[in-house]
Amino acid sequence: MTRANTFIIGSVAILALIISIPLEWMTLHNAKMNFPGLFSQSLVLTGFNGHITILAPVPFWALVLLGLVGAVVALLNGLSISSLPRIVVLVPLLLSLLHVGVALMIPHFSDGEATLGIGGFVAFIGLALALEVNRPQRDAQLGR
Repeated sequence: MTRANTFIIGSVAILALIISIPLEWMTLHNAKMNFPGLFSQSLVLTGFNGHITILAPVPFWALVLLGLVGAVVALLNGLSISSLPRIVVLVPLLLSLLHVGVALMIPHFSDGEATLGIGGFVAFIGLALALEVNRPQRDAQLGR
C-alpha cells in the first residue's frame, strides 16, 4: 500500500470512529423504569450514553477512544513516523472490535426489543479500516 493510500485509509478510519460517537447505536423499545405508573418508552443509545458489559461495563465512548488510540498508532506506523510493535495497535483495536461486534449482535437476540442504529456500524467500519492500515505489507514481506 502506498503512503497516500495508507494516509487516506487511516484518516477515514479515524474520522469514522469520531463520527460514530454522536450517532444512534441502538434503540431499546419498551424500556421499563422502576417507578410505578410510568409508561413504556423507547431509549436511544448513542456513543455518549450507551455502554456494554463484557466482564465489566464499558461505555461506548471509551470503546471508540480505545479504537482511536489504535487507529492513530496504526496510521503513524503505516506512514513510518513511528515503529511501535504491531501488538500495541492490535490489542486496543481487537478489544474495541470485540465489544462493538457484541453490541451489534444484541438486537438480534432481543426478540424485537432493540433495533440497531448506524453508530455501531460506523465504528465497526472505522475499526476494520484501522486493522487494514496495521496489516503488514505484502511487498515488505517478500523483500521488494
